[in-house]
Amino acid sequence: MDIETGYEIIRSVKEWGQNYVFVHDAEPDESWDYDEEDIPCLALCCPISGDMHSDKGCLVREESLPVYSEAIVRVTKVVTDIVMVERQGY
Repeated sequence: MDIETGYEIIRSVKEWGQNYVFVHDAEPDESWDYDEEDIPCLALCCPISGDMHSDKGCLVREESLPVYSEAIVRVTKVVTDIVMVERQGY
């Protein structure tokens, strides 16, 4: 996948009509490790309070979980569709 694929994913997400925020410069997470190896990646994060990378846990608004879960499903579908088209050579 290339940068154009990333833009296609973002365009698809924006069409869903939810209140998503796209952050290009954020706190370090696992995606930075992939970027260091030139592996295309993105992080799909649910807003939380606290440090989700610690052993102390974090807080999340209960009503945001269904929206976040739906976003994961939709992004997975978009990526799967892109991969299937690429494999078919279209």
